[in-house]
Amino acid sequence: MRNIATLFLGLITYLVLTTMLFGGPFHGPFLLLSRSDHLGITGWLVQAIAIVGGLAWMFYGPMARCVQPPFRLSVFIAGAIVIPTIYLVLVADWKRTRIIAEFEADYVEQNSLLTSLSRAPAEYQFYLHAVALKNCQPYAWSYRMMGFYTLGPNVSVNVIPQAWVKMCGITRD
Repeated sequence: MRNIATLFLGLITYLVLTTMLFGGPFHGPFLLLSRSDHLGITGWLVQAIAIVGGLAWMFYGPMARCVQPPFRLSVFIAGAIVIPTIYLVLVADWKRTRIIAEFEADYVEQNSLLTSLSRAPAEYQFYLHAVALKNCQPYAWSYRMMGFYTLGPNVSVNVIPQAWVKMCGITRD
């Protein structure tokens, strides 16, 4: 009965945290793992696995006595979700912010990787991680390329801020 309670608490922990962070239990972790090539940060998956491995070693090794057995799995799951996510979001957002600054756009709107993880799967064709306007040319951010790509006018009028569309006179082809 004790193992069932431990598994149940672990499952509840997973469901609550992934829903809070990613909008659902299958969005963030499974999106990142199934599309690991969609994030252009070298070695990120190995780093995330190393963090989870370190947590497993800590919670089932030196810190095993700090957390009571029924809660150990839940605490491990919470750490295995939250710590690599925070690390990945901080690294990706830092790199994106640095690259955007170097791009020297006239206008920029950007969202964190965490927001992208929760929204992009549901709004695949209409959600932009970041958008920039430089010399009235719209650009969208790609995490795969870790850079901008040009948006054509037919797409731009639907996804960039309407103030930019009006300011630059962007129309469909």
